[in-house]
Amino acid sequence: MKTLLLIVLLLSSISTAFAEQTGWYVGLGLGTGFSDLEQNDYEDGSLLWLNKKGAPFIPSFLFGHRFTEYISLEASYLDFGEYVLEGKSDGTGSFWVAGPIKVTEKAKGYTLALIGYLPLGRRHIFNITGKAGFLKWDAEVKLKDSWGTITEEDDGTDFFVGIGVNFDFFKKGSIRIDIDRYKIDFLNYDRVIAVGSVKYVHYF
Repeated sequence: MKTLLLIVLLLSSISTAFAEQTGWYVGLGLGTGFSDLEQNDYEDGSLLWLNKKGAPFIPSFLFGHRFTEYISLEASYLDFGEYVLEGKSDGTGSFWVAGPIKVTEKAKGYTLALIGYLPLGRRHIFNITGKAGFLKWDAEVKLKDSWGTITEEDDGTDFFVGIGVNFDFFKKGSIRIDIDRYKIDFLNYDRVIAVGSVKYVHYF
C-alpha cells in the first residue's frame, strides 16, 4: 500500500511539474562545436598538408523568461573555443614562409533568441523546441609560420537558428538538448559553426 501511495504521489508531482515551468530562469550548458574551417580558406599554393584538430568544448550561460508553455525569450553568452589547422608550407606561395604553419580561429559572443516549444504527450513533459535569434560576436584569427605570427580581429552581428528537445522532469528545472547553427561573416569568410549542447535550466 505504501509503495502504491508513493507511485501515485510521484506521478502526481510529475504531472504538475510543467505548470511550474514558466517565469524567469537561469541555466548552464556544455557542448561541443564543429566549424567549416578548411585548408582552402588559407591556401596560397604552397601547403604540402594541413590537418584540422578536434572540436572544442563550448560552455554557455543562459538567462531568460518563459512567458507561456509555448514561448520564451532567452539571452546567453557562449565561448566557441578554438578551431585549429596545423600543417607545412614549402614556401613557394604568396603568403606562407617555408616550414610549419598554424591557423587558430576563436570566437565568443552574446545571443538573444525566441524559443518556441511544441509539447508532446499528455503531461507535456517533453517538448520539441525551435530557436531563432541574433549573435553578437567577437572573433580572432592567428596565422603562424616560421616568419612570425599575424593576428587579425573582427566582430559583428549575425542571425542564427536552432532545434532541440526539452525535458521538464523537475518541479523547478528542465534539461535541454540543443543543436544550433551559427553563420559568422568573419573576415569575408561565411564561417559556419554548429554547436551541440546539453543545458540545465532552473526556474525561479
